[in-house]
Amino acid sequence: MKKLILLTMFLPFLLLAEEKVEKPDMGFTVVVQQSTFDLQIPMWLSDSFILAPAIGTRYQDNLGTEIDFGLGARIFTNDKSARPYFGLKAGLIYTSFESDTPSLMDIIVGPSYGVEYFFNPNISLGIEGQLNFVFFDENSLRFSNPSGLNINTAAVLFASIYF
Repeated sequence: MKKLILLTMFLPFLLLAEEKVEKPDMGFTVVVQQSTFDLQIPMWLSDSFILAPAIGTRYQDNLGTEIDFGLGARIFTNDKSARPYFGLKAGLIYTSFESDTPSLMDIIVGPSYGVEYFFNPNISLGIEGQLNFVFFDENSLRFSNPSGLNINTAAVLFASIYF
């Protein structure tokens, strides 16, 4: 009986001696939105804030290549496994054509709201709803709205690995 009491007294100290799981500093995220795939490099700046530079590319036959550069921010509302967040993003969509048409640059900004589910501190899946404000280049043919503004919604799925 004495051994059992002694063991129960030392058990909390033995559990504390287990390897501590470090919180990750950064990671890689793959974002899927319709036919677009982007890569983000999320960086944890605090326990509830991520800043994520992003890059993506698309090629269309007989048209040209688009390269996306962006920056997103996420502020989480809790630190549980399922973490809702509010976000903000901004980016440039650079398009270069195969023909003699001059290249162009569209600007996109907007808020987002989503949830990221953490299987453990290093692996997560998420879904995000976005409200996008797209400011078109004067030569842009996107949505047949050169020099205009388009407001749309979008949904994205993403998977992250943090280290």
